[in-house]
Amino acid sequence: MLSAIQIKQHVFIHVEVICDPDCLKAPDNESYEVTLSATEPTQEAADSPWKMNVDVRFGPSDNTKPARYRGHLTVMGFFEVHPEFAEDKRLDLVRMNGGSLLLGAIREMVLTLSSRSARGPFELPAFDARMFLKKPETSQAPRN
Repeated sequence: MLSAIQIKQHVFIHVEVICDPDCLKAPDNESYEVTLSATEPTQEAADSPWKMNVDVRFGPSDNTKPARYRGHLTVMGFFEVHPEFAEDKRLDLVRMNGGSLLLGAIREMVLTLSSRSARGPFELPAFDARMFLKKPETSQAPRN
């Protein structure tokens, strides 16, 4: 059985992952701040795909603690919702499931890019998918 939501396409519209030249390996006290935001899903017409962007920024949680990476990524996704899915619940479905799918794409991209670095792989934290139900901008911060 297929999911009620299908991702039709996702494209990265901003990718920036920068290595700190002074931090060659993961220090014991490495600490990041991660900021996540999402646009409100939109649909141009009843039969057109839903569109949504997810934006993630990460870097040192404070300038006194080292962090190997800093970055900013934005991904745009297009989704179809099964026509039998309740119309009054579609927006929340796209917010939560669409946001989660796009965040997963960002996490994968950061891990892929950092895995090829001499500084070693960096994996963004997982987030509670319910945060995407907040409107229109959502955020969640520090990671230690």
